Amino acid sequence: MQKPHPYYGKEIAFATKHQKHLIIAPFFLEKLSAKIVNANVDTDTLGTFSGEIARLNSPFDTALIKAKWGMEELGLSFGIGSEGSIGADPVLPFINSDIETMVFCDGERDLVIEVSKRFTEIVAAKITADPTTDLSEFLVRADFPRHKLIVSGYKSSGKKFSVKGIDEIAKLSFAIAQIADKSNDKQVVIESDFRANSSPSRQKNLASLGNNLIARICALCPKCDCPGWGKEIYDRGLRCRDCDRLNPDAVHRELLGCVSCDFMVMKRVVATVLEPARCESCNP
Repeated sequence: MQKPHPYYGKEIAFATKHQKHLIIAPFFLEKLSAKIVNANVDTDTLGTFSGEIARLNSPFDTALIKAKWGMEELGLSFGIGSEGSIGADPVLPFINSDIETMVFCDGERDLVIEVSKRFTEIVAAKITADPTTDLSEFLVRADFPRHKLIVSGYKSSGKKFSVKGIDEIAKLSFAIAQIADKSNDKQVVIESDFRANSSPSRQKNLASLGNNLIARICALCPKCDCPGWGKEIYDRGLRCRDCDRLNPDAVHRELLGCVSCDFMVMKRVVATVLEPARCESCNP
């Protein structure tokens, strides 16, 4: 008889102010009969998309802090945290991307399971305007009102202030007039509200990542039976085909590993030599 998964039927904290827990809760209920419980802690203190509070930690560290806050708030041994970064794509020019990170923290086993993914399908629009600006083209691009908006301005002190979650034309017009009147340059910034409860395209990405997370959690290590099998590990170090110089950062193999023990298996060989075009000596 197969023994039950160690997280079967457990309660798992999810620290979020923006209803992310509702997006992934069905996956955990279906796969593990586990219940996702919202921990209503102020995650905005770790950084906001609208920029009033800067994020000081990496996405992984921020997500992990959120998970631990939720566990502490609810007195649970398990927690999930999520963090996203949305902006200019680091690889493809002229498009925006959504890089999402989600972590599962197991306080009983002292382990962390992380998944992250870069999405290029995200509604992200921004414009600087005043109360007389024609916004018709912008609103189509911003998929308004399905995707909500933020209107922001700056005081003479440089401090930013915003109205968020705008989903009606009347509310948008009022916010523009109100903030332009208080702004030091009489202009406003109108941009997509990326909070999960305001952005359907981000919700879709979070659902995809949540599916990845539950798959990782359900996968057990072939050696030690610990949840979270499939951690991606990169074996680095390649020599140039022409000059034989070693590049220690170039990826040789991609491995899959355990988050608890040292067991690994090879997923694929990425390259066996470094092409001269990527060599700092041959192509400085």
